[in-house]
Amino acid sequence: MIVIKKDPQNHRIILSFLLFDYHQNMLRTIAYIIFLCTGIFAFALIVLFFRSQGVDVPFVNTLPSSETKTLASGEKLNTIKKAYTFESSPQKDIFGVSIFRFDVDIRTSERIRMYIFHDDYATIKKNLLLLDSLYNFSEVNESFGTVFFLNDKNNNDQIVRFITEIDGTVVGFELLKEEYNRLKGLLLQ
Repeated sequence: MIVIKKDPQNHRIILSFLLFDYHQNMLRTIAYIIFLCTGIFAFALIVLFFRSQGVDVPFVNTLPSSETKTLASGEKLNTIKKAYTFESSPQKDIFGVSIFRFDVDIRTSERIRMYIFHDDYATIKKNLLLLDSLYNFSEVNESFGTVFFLNDKNNNDQIVRFITEIDGTVVGFELLKEEYNRLKGLLLQ
């Protein structure tokens, strides 16, 4: 219990102490509000960042632009185009990701999606390796050439994704697993 004497000097000291305590509490409350608003603002920025679709990933180019391959036809590639009824796709994502700026022709059929890249194999591979949070990678030598597989991290074995070089053109495929043997047979012809 506080004993207050009638001394005016004590009255001013106690009054200033009470006002100081009041102002200190008010300043603390203002600081908490500012801290809370800053956190909300930072959270909003993070949400907006992850919702944005225009995220640019650095494009790694290993060849000067004059040496970039632009072949889009060949015997095996034409065989594949004839075996499936491909239509031009309005979608511009590559293996489900829309962050790359590749010059690519995307074709879709009922059970297969084909990407015809206009860059070399090494450039495509280096850029796809940036997707290591989504895919596990494996590179194998098949009878028809080197194949770079992108396997789902969640072990969804329903879709096969890979890139390879066919007739001097880098081609990527995304297809249902049961369709892979048919496509592999076409690539081996």
